[in-house]
Amino acid sequence: MNVQNHRQHSTQGQADGFAPSEAGMNALLGIAGKQLGTDPQRLKAQLEGGQITEALKGLDPQKSAQINQILQNPQQLEKLLNSPQVKSLLNTLMKQK
Repeated sequence: MNVQNHRQHSTQGQADGFAPSEAGMNALLGIAGKQLGTDPQRLKAQLEGGQITEALKGLDPQKSAQINQILQNPQQLEKLLNSPQVKSLLNTLMKQK
């Protein structure tokens, strides 16, 4: 995955006012950490360091491949981020304090 492009997209979303609160981000990291079988703070450090592959090691290979495929395809990632379910989840996480 091109981490630079993903970070650019993430930063652009924050500039548009679409950034989760700290509590929302911690909740999301907690959920993801549980699914991946890793500590949320370790997961955060891996993601911030661009170690996406390392962060996904806790998933079964099929799910990991699906996520990598989406992350490598800007159109698929955009479609996912614009889905009603993801927008609803992000809105909920952004409202948490």
